[in-house]
Amino acid sequence: MLPLLATSIVAVLAAQDPVSPAARPDVPARPSPIAEPVERARRLVEIPHLGVFLEPPLGAITSTQTLDHATISAMKFPDGVGTVLMQKRPEEIVRGRPASLQRTMLQTLGTKPHHRPTPLSIAGRDATVDYGILPAPDAGAAAPVRGVCIIPARPDGYVVFELVTDELSFDDARLLFEGLLTSVTDRELDAQDHSVADALHAGVELLLEVDADAMHRVFAEYGERLERLFVPGGSLAEDNEAGYRRLKAWNGTRGELVGKQARSWTPSEREEGFCLRSEAKLLLENGATATSESLFFVSRDRRSEFWSVEIAIRSRPRARPDIWREHGQRNWDDMSVFIQPGAGSLTVLEPRIESSSGRPSLDRLSSAAGPHVAEPDIRVETYLSRGLWEMLPAILAEAAKPGAFAFAVYDSDKESVKVQGARFGKADDGWRLVINSTTGLKTYDLDDAGSARRIALPDGRVWEPIEADALRDLYRRKGLPTD
Repeated sequence: MLPLLATSIVAVLAAQDPVSPAARPDVPARPSPIAEPVERARRLVEIPHLGVFLEPPLGAITSTQTLDHATISAMKFPDGVGTVLMQKRPEEIVRGRPASLQRTMLQTLGTKPHHRPTPLSIAGRDATVDYGILPAPDAGAAAPVRGVCIIPARPDGYVVFELVTDELSFDDARLLFEGLLTSVTDRELDAQDHSVADALHAGVELLLEVDADAMHRVFAEYGERLERLFVPGGSLAEDNEAGYRRLKAWNGTRGELVGKQARSWTPSEREEGFCLRSEAKLLLENGATATSESLFFVSRDRRSEFWSVEIAIRSRPRARPDIWREHGQRNWDDMSVFIQPGAGSLTVLEPRIESSSGRPSLDRLSSAAGPHVAEPDIRVETYLSRGLWEMLPAILAEAAKPGAFAFAVYDSDKESVKVQGARFGKADDGWRLVINSTTGLKTYDLDDAGSARRIALPDGRVWEPIEADALRDLYRRKGLPTD
């Protein structure tokens, strides 16, 4: 028997009759963003009895046992900082009020509140994590800490996630626990049930269907959009603002994109294609800010591309910025990337892309690998340019073709070409897109035209559209800077 069950919430839920949860009207306090990235194992793990996939931290070990007709899975975090217990419970136990039940169960164990409740976006749903601390078992011993989060499951019932740790390991365990929760995705919305080769073939077929004229419509109709980045805090006033960005897509030339006078354009800068500009400002810790400008150009035949990313980080207003630059260009299967971090030396990369004739040969891509794990050889037919990858939601909506897709994409964080998977399907009033990238699962709530109504990031932050006047008023009320 799992020794952790002696003082666990999942054991109490498994043993007792349905509980009448106590209501608590107060709104959870605004959390701080997760400050450190969780190093993930870069693979999805299925928990069949829960009906979900999740991406564990690197080095985590998962096991499942059935005890007294109750199936419970346990995930042990690396370095022994904590364990997560997972169990599916029926609707009559939760009664549609998971947040209230979470607090009730912590009180049943005899805990006192510990740390602020943390609002998260899990598989596209809003949820809250509650924490409680128990008395130390012995003098000088670390006090036990429990965390709990209950989310709806498909097709019915709920999934209970419980963190078992102590006060000394709590900070590290909380970071891993909340990172694990944000990686959870529904079985039916994940591309895990499709092999990498099948998903790549589907991606190739999609790009063949969306021809140059269809792509022209996508970029012509996209226009200009403004989005705010925040950590949900229960209300607009309590959201933790993290930045904003302005996106603009259009049909034009590379010379127009980089802002050069037409009379000085080179032959390559006169080529017609698809343009995307992203300008962003992020609010960092201790008053620091990061501003960025990203430019993407793709030729109409999609055989060539250019991109430029410049990020300026300032430790305080009007301080001299530390600037990071990346410039990339590709002509069919020949790619070069130039990276200059701050005052450091220039790095030149030549990521490998192989060309082939006829239908792409994907035999070297293992179907056992996760959809975001890159193999050594990437066929150019499966490659999706940086600009089109950024526009993927609108492209999929134009095609109106649900399914599992994968593409080879240049990943700046990894400084190489990686295969990244996506699952696209109909939602109640639009589309839903889940991208399985190298940093985790990114969930898009889209309207019928592919415009994002909400983008939930792996770290719990959220992008949402906003009007310029509303953004200025919001930042002014919160005493935050805008440009």
